[in-house]
Amino acid sequence: MQQTQNHWYVQVSGQSYGPYSVEQMRGFINEGRVIAGSLISQDAVQGFAMAAAFPTFAPLLAPKAAPLQPAAQATPQPSPQPQNQPLELGREAQVSPQNNTPQAEPKAVTVFLIMAEIRSDQAMPFLQALQAYGTAQRIGDTVWLLRSDVPLSALHGALSASLTRQDRLFILDSFANKTAWSNIGADMDVRIREMWGVA
Repeated sequence: MQQTQNHWYVQVSGQSYGPYSVEQMRGFINEGRVIAGSLISQDAVQGFAMAAAFPTFAPLLAPKAAPLQPAAQATPQPSPQPQNQPLELGREAQVSPQNNTPQAEPKAVTVFLIMAEIRSDQAMPFLQALQAYGTAQRIGDTVWLLRSDVPLSALHGALSASLTRQDRLFILDSFANKTAWSNIGADMDVRIREMWGVA
């Protein structure tokens, strides 16, 4: 693809962001904010293509080969853990009665309603953080639905970290009827707490 200027645009959820310089784009790639399948363009009107199709960025986006292990060295296998010891799997586990094999409990999937009034230049980082946690669908200028198995607190932490103090964020776990918010204002904070009966 021919590249004639130092202006790049990124499309996220149908929205175009930019222009960005080549240096900014390389930074986005290094941070993982632009990946091989991300849609980018030098002219948003002419359409977008996958980032890996552009020679300027293709070398940065090529998959890295895993280092080969010599055949003589066997990979050590973890020793079995005694049944009366806690399992360290990152989440609760159950032991199957047939074979005493630990099996992780399935995570509960929920649908979050997310309102974000983004007044800063953090729209792209916010959208990428949102998409990293599940299937997102924009349903209004400032409103998204997200289907995910991530806990509300983790989602709130990640999304609020992508925004600034100028930006407002409200999240509702629609299945559990729980909320989280940032930078909503003291008056609104009190009203939300009263509505949901939060102390």
